[in-house]
Amino acid sequence: MITLYGYRSSPCAAKVRAVLADMAIARDSKLVKLVEKEDPRPEYLKFNPERVVLAMIDDGKTILATTTLLEYLDTT
Repeated sequence: MITLYGYRSSPCAAKVRAVLADMAIARDSKLVKLVEKEDPRPEYLKFNPERVVLAMIDDGKTILATTTLLEYLDTT
């Protein structure tokens, strides 16, 4: 299952969520609270030490950045 890390008001996260819904791909969403200036969870920093938001994990593979995520979904 895909795990998508983002924040609620992110237009980039909304794009990826819409594509996942359109493709009927199940996902687990994890909220990264950047607006409140909280540090991301340690689990997030393990695979994404640069703290990039938006991030997705699919079968252990980490994909960062909206365009890269959308291209990845287009090829799966």
